[in-house]
Amino acid sequence: EDEDWKEFRNEGLDMKMPEMFKVWRFSFLKAYNMMDKELKTHPALDCFCSGTTAVTMLLQGRDLITGNVGDSRAVLATEADDKTLEAIQLTVDLKPNLPKEAERIKQHNGRVFALQDEPEVARVWLPYDDSPGLAMARAF
Repeated sequence: EDEDWKEFRNEGLDMKMPEMFKVWRFSFLKAYNMMDKELKTHPALDCFCSGTTAVTMLLQGRDLITGNVGDSRAVLATEADDKTLEAIQLTVDLKPNLPKEAERIKQHNGRVFALQDEPEVARVWLPYDDSPGLAMARAF
């Protein structure tokens, strides 16, 4: 097993969670890690100032399992009584202005603030450098 990912096997898990969800969570994280490593092998890609987000979903029986990295959004369309479609947001947009996300970023020596010319957009900044200024709290 990849040494880099052993620490994520149980990180933040509710131990009352069914084993199936623990397995899928770990599988999602491992897939994101593999993609990250794959992208780094392409010399034409600047992985330092680039990133991506992802929503991964799996329907198993009546359970819909969702993995979310970044500010990608999963939306489920369902049919209303009047036969129109209604959108149900399934994920939370992981933006830096969310209190829990801002605290997590600061605990890892990141900074969160908006630029003067776009005060409505909170961004993540390196500890001692005004870059890269990502408008998302998580990416891989």
